[in-house]
Amino acid sequence: ATARVLRQVIGVAADELPNVASADGLVAHAAEVGVRGARFLFPAASAARRTLPEGLRALGARVTEIAAYETKALPSGPVELQSALDMGLSLVALASPSAVDAFCKAMDSLGLERDAISVAAIGPTTARAARAAGLWVSVEAETHTMPGLAAAIAANMAAPQQE
Repeated sequence: ATARVLRQVIGVAADELPNVASADGLVAHAAEVGVRGARFLFPAASAARRTLPEGLRALGARVTEIAAYETKALPSGPVELQSALDMGLSLVALASPSAVDAFCKAMDSLGLERDAISVAAIGPTTARAARAAGLWVSVEAETHTMPGLAAAIAANMAAPQQE
């Protein structure tokens, strides 16, 4: 998805694409192609996971990191969560560990138990963060993209529910 947006928005084609769309997949791909001495720019959230820059450095690459943005929970999060619950919310889709944190803060401010609402996670990193926070992960996307998350939710909703 990132390669597609790069090409569509700024006309730059990706030179390399990993088999797995994750930081771990990028590090594994970098190990395959060899990056010793190569220079990388790593613009990311200020609280981004360390997997990619540390993995590249361990392979002998030079990495310049830039905190490009900071993820912050909206102050209206608890009110919006309560409104969604009032309308019958039964599943929350989470696409990052920072989204897990914001969701947990909203739940805590409402006095909700962490496992009171089912969660769909975009992939294993977000699912691990959600489980570590005490959330109930009922869906985990195999393809770690928004379309993959939507497909996993749809498949889960279409599956017969066990009693």
